[in-house]
Amino acid sequence: RIEKKINDKNKSLWIIVHNNFKTNVSGAKVLTKFRGKNICVLWVYITNNQSNISIESCRCRCFFVSLFVRKRRKTSATPTGDKDTKEFEYGNFFRQLKSSIVKKCTSFGIKLTDMRESSDGFILYGHTTIHASQCPHCGQSSRSVHDYRYRKLQCTEFLSRPVRLILRIRHFRCVNPECSCRTFPEPLKVAGSYSRMTHDVEARVLYESLNQSARLASESLSRQHIRISKSACTLKAKSLGKVNLEIRTSGYVAIDDLAYRKGRRYMCAITDHYTRKPLALFDSRYGVEIAEWFRSHPEIRLVSRDGSMSYEAIVTEALPQACQVSDRFHLMKNLRETMVEEIRKHLGKPGVRQPYPYPTQEEAYRYISEAIFSMGEAPHRKKVRDYFTVRRMQDEGMTLQQISESTGMPSTKVRRLQHTPMNKLLNKDQKVCIRHARMLAQTVSGGCITPKSLVGKMEGKLKSNLICRCVRELNRKYKELRR
Repeated sequence: RIEKKINDKNKSLWIIVHNNFKTNVSGAKVLTKFRGKNICVLWVYITNNQSNISIESCRCRCFFVSLFVRKRRKTSATPTGDKDTKEFEYGNFFRQLKSSIVKKCTSFGIKLTDMRESSDGFILYGHTTIHASQCPHCGQSSRSVHDYRYRKLQCTEFLSRPVRLILRIRHFRCVNPECSCRTFPEPLKVAGSYSRMTHDVEARVLYESLNQSARLASESLSRQHIRISKSACTLKAKSLGKVNLEIRTSGYVAIDDLAYRKGRRYMCAITDHYTRKPLALFDSRYGVEIAEWFRSHPEIRLVSRDGSMSYEAIVTEALPQACQVSDRFHLMKNLRETMVEEIRKHLGKPGVRQPYPYPTQEEAYRYISEAIFSMGEAPHRKKVRDYFTVRRMQDEGMTLQQISESTGMPSTKVRRLQHTPMNKLLNKDQKVCIRHARMLAQTVSGGCITPKSLVGKMEGKLKSNLICRCVRELNRKYKELRR
């Protein structure tokens, strides 16, 4: 059993119930009663201040009752007669809001057919109102429709929710038989050709892209419920000079080169000293368009540039009254290149430590080899020394008997040393050091001579104690040169 108590009069109710229900209405007048196969519809007008509506089920345990209430308006001669209740004020506000949206769409030649709210935001559906369109190639007007297609546009936010506009546009046939274009889409006032954004959204994207980096512009636009990537912001910023408005300068500008692709292609950029924003961008550094741009801005009083003779000629010809100065970067660079050596000569004194020379690669390799062969115990060092003495005499062309007489060693020992491989003679540490001796000598000749710096350069290929033993004699000799 369902009972509904109403304490307000001048209301009309639609009561939709099942045929198996029993309906009792007190304090009201049944205006219309319709009974179908399974549905009973009652239109009840409330006459008293307090009315009771009782609905009782006959057979079903669960049933559904829908009550559709419609407020009856009071007629009044006063202008505020229709604003007696808050419900009507809210309804009037939403009607005005809907009418303003429809009116704005109508100004762009769009008729709205539906408005929906989804989890992603608001979606507006509509179509254009024009009946004919002109061919963009030949200008012939056409009413012959080829097909219909849907186009999705991203709009500005509404109530902090993203808005999408889905339009049903037409593609017309060109009736001119001599025209190369067969079909063409109808133009839109709200967006450009092949664009997925309205003009308002494109203006916001262009403004954000010109005033900050692409990453920051993408993040700022996402907070405005505009979805766009960093690369798209970069493409919008590159359109500067094509869709940008007229630029006003402060009278103090700077001109310099800009690397579009370093070492391959360079461009020319002009910026404002005070706002730090770009004013113009040119594809070439030696073009007449630079001089034409300067002539179109006679209010410029100062131009900061580098030492390029081409920029000097362009500015002198276009703006003879402007003052030309060198920018801070090139001024400090020229000062460093010309004055540092002169200052160093005047400040040079005998007590000042001078840079010391570094050994050559062959000299460093000789010192490192001697240090390697002197590793080990005394008997091992003597054996290695005899081995290299015999090998050196053999390379000079001496015979076995001559080597034996010069060194005082038996001929059998000389023969054994001549036929012994060097790998069998050296110990483990010597083998590791001799393998990286060339690399160590090259590093020393490059200006890295201290053991601490050599450990980092060798990247773990040699232990620190072995490196210290290899360059100990070399450091001792060149330490005297550093004094």
